[in-house]
Amino acid sequence: MIKNDYQCNLNTLGNPFEINVRNKNYQTRLREFKLDSLGFVSPFAHRNIICMNSTYLELLDSWDDMRGGPIALFLPAFFVLSFGVGGCLFAIYLTVIDKEYVMSVAFFLLTVFMGYVIYIFYTMGGKTDLFGKTHYPIRLNRKNRKLYAFSPFRNKIIELDWDALRFSEIGFHTGFEREIRASIVDEKGIVQEEIILFRYRDYIKDTAENKLAFLKLYMDSDDLQKVDDEISEYFDIYNRKETLKETVERLYLAFNYEEWETNQRNNKKDLGGMFVDMLFAFPLFFLRRLGLLFSKTPKWPEHIEKECIVDEDDPFDSMKIKRKLPPIKFTLLEIIVLSVGCIVMMSLAMAFFVGVAYWGLNR
Repeated sequence: MIKNDYQCNLNTLGNPFEINVRNKNYQTRLREFKLDSLGFVSPFAHRNIICMNSTYLELLDSWDDMRGGPIALFLPAFFVLSFGVGGCLFAIYLTVIDKEYVMSVAFFLLTVFMGYVIYIFYTMGGKTDLFGKTHYPIRLNRKNRKLYAFSPFRNKIIELDWDALRFSEIGFHTGFEREIRASIVDEKGIVQEEIILFRYRDYIKDTAENKLAFLKLYMDSDDLQKVDDEISEYFDIYNRKETLKETVERLYLAFNYEEWETNQRNNKKDLGGMFVDMLFAFPLFFLRRLGLLFSKTPKWPEHIEKECIVDEDDPFDSMKIKRKLPPIKFTLLEIIVLSVGCIVMMSLAMAFFVGVAYWGLNR
C-alpha cells in the first residue's frame, strides 16, 4: 500500500503483461481471466456496491476494508513535527543570541531532514486516508462501455474502455492476499494503464470468478432484474460520508469472513476470534473516523456525470430502494467479550503512553 496507488500499483505500469513471472516488487500475475469463459460461473455481488441503475454500477475501492490503517503510519509525523519545530526555534536562538553558527546550521539541517521524514509519512498515509477522499469509487457505465476510477496518488480520474480491458490475478510472495486487476495492454504486451478492481483472500473459493461474473452480468445482460436479485445490500454513500453505525458495520464485515463470503448476516460468532479482532478493530474505528473527519467526499467531473445520467423512471435506481441487511445483533455474552477487548486495548494504549512519558522524564 505504501507508495502504491489505492487502485493502481504504479510499479506495474510500463511492464510486460506476463503470467507467472515475478517482478522486482515480488508480485506475480498468476493468471488471466477471459470473461467469455465465465458464462457458467455463478455471479456474486459482494457488499461493496454503492449504487446501481440502468446506466451505471458504482463500487467501493479495493482498500475499503483497510481504511484507517495508513493513518497509523502518518501519526508518528506529529511527533517528528514537534521535534522539527523545536529544532528550528533552537537554531534561530543559537544564531541570534549565542552566535553559534556551526550548531545552528546543524540544527537547521536536522530540521530539513525531519521535514523530509514528515513528507514520507504524509505520502504513506496522510495524503490518501487523512487528507484525501472518504473513498475512491469505481464506476462501470454499461451504456457507453466505460470504466471510471479515482486514482489518488496521481490525482486524476482514470477512464478506460471496458471491452479493451484484460483481467488478471496478482499474488505476492508472502501472505494470502490477492488482487484482481483490469489492465490496458498495448500491441507490444506492455501495461499502459491498470486499476485494482477488488482484493480478496485466496482461501475463499472462486471469489475472483464469481465477482467478475457479476460485473460481466451487469455490463452485458439485458436482464437487469437478475443483476438486482444478486445484490443483498447497498452501501449507499454516494455524495456523503458514512455514519458511525456504518463504520461499525464495515469493520465488522472486514473481520467476519463468514459474512464476507455469504453476503448474509452470520448469527454464529466465534467468541475467541471476536476478542482478538476487537484488539485491531477498536483502534481502526477511531483512525477510520479520523480520516472521514478530514477527508472530502469524492465528486465525479461534470462530463462523467453527463455520461451517466439516470432516467427519472428507472426501475432499478438503487437510490430509491435503500436496500439494507438486518441490523447486527449481539448477545449479552458477545457484548461482554467485545467490551473486554476494548478495555484491554485501551489499557495497552495507556500503558504505552505512560511508559513513554516516564522514560522521557527519567532518562
